[in-house]
Amino acid sequence: MASEINNENKPKPYSSGASMNPESREEVVKEIQGILPMFSKLVLNDPDDPAEILSPGQLRLVRFVMAQNCTITEIARALKMTVSAATQAVNRLEDLGILEKVVGIGDRRRRHVRLSKCGREMMRATSPSKQAALALAGLREDEIRQLSNLIRKTVDGNESSGRRPA
Repeated sequence: MASEINNENKPKPYSSGASMNPESREEVVKEIQGILPMFSKLVLNDPDDPAEILSPGQLRLVRFVMAQNCTITEIARALKMTVSAATQAVNRLEDLGILEKVVGIGDRRRRHVRLSKCGREMMRATSPSKQAALALAGLREDEIRQLSNLIRKTVDGNESSGRRPA
């Protein structure tokens, strides 16, 4: 009889959520819906993330400059702004220590804009993979793999049934 009780206490193998009773499933879904926004913020957002510090327009400008050193005129043209607005935006980002202006090599009258050392470090330090690693730092390797597998299984199951995220 003890062995029968023991078997009843053992965790049941994983079964499809489809066999879960509707009330329990709804309760778990609500719990997950409450947790996911917090999890996303942990994994995707960093208080030092440029996206949290800079306006969307400033971030676009910084990302453009990060891809190529350029002049203010080139920034204005690429980002569809006036030269005056581009100058003001670059000046604000220079005041924050994110961008710097340097004298052009061929034409000393032209100023080129590039990321400062601080700007490069800020953009590098907040890569999505680094943010995710920081958010998952409290988990063991097997727990991280299990979480990844469960997320993948959920996504794959929805894709195979024709459901895709909006």
